[in-house]
Amino acid sequence: MQSRSKRKILLPAAVMALAVAAGGYGLHITGSAADEVAAQTEQPAPPATPVTVSGVKSQSVRLWSNFSGRLSAVEEVQLRPQVSGAIVEIRFEDGQQVKKGDILAVIDPRSYQAAVDEARAELAAARQNLSLAAKEKERAEKLVSNGTVSKRVYDERLSAYQVAQSDVSRTKAKLELAEIELDHAYVKAPIDGRVSRVELTVGNQVNAGANAPVLTTIVSTDKIYADFDLDEQTFFASLGDSGKI
Repeated sequence: MQSRSKRKILLPAAVMALAVAAGGYGLHITGSAADEVAAQTEQPAPPATPVTVSGVKSQSVRLWSNFSGRLSAVEEVQLRPQVSGAIVEIRFEDGQQVKKGDILAVIDPRSYQAAVDEARAELAAARQNLSLAAKEKERAEKLVSNGTVSKRVYDERLSAYQVAQSDVSRTKAKLELAEIELDHAYVKAPIDGRVSRVELTVGNQVNAGANAPVLTTIVSTDKIYADFDLDEQTFFASLGDSGKI
């Protein structure tokens, strides 16, 4: 009876030993997996990607709108000859950019040069006569003071001196006019800009005056007008809060 009872007790003990051994193996396996996870977790993280950072600031923004319009020059000049004669030179081409004072055309200057030469000669003679008349007047002043000549003689000398002065003024004005006409024979650009087309060619006879033909047209390119239609809503929006009309 006793030996049966011992066998019954030994069987549960063997079962318990197997259970403990299996549990220990399970603990060994579980512990190894945890070590691998811990090793993976402890690896260094990849470096951060560099980025550009900009601070936020407040500033004004210009808004643009597109409109259809037409451009026109601030200055536009129709160039007309100011003296009469035959055109002997054209010194520009269609569409050329020119500057103020550039000679664009030449009207036969020979007659105008001759008028200048004549006026200069007349002025020189008038000045010589004035010099002589001045000396005669001074001499008459001395003689009339001591009674050598009469007052009438002095008055004649004085009158001749005054006439000589007038002749100098007249011939000087004539010379200035002749020089102006000679200068106008060289047709110059009155403004900076771009010429249109050549309207007159070499050999054409032109007459000065209100009905003088147009040689060309010059438009300024420095500043221009922009003409376009704008609705009220866009106009008032462009003024902003501080806009005034």
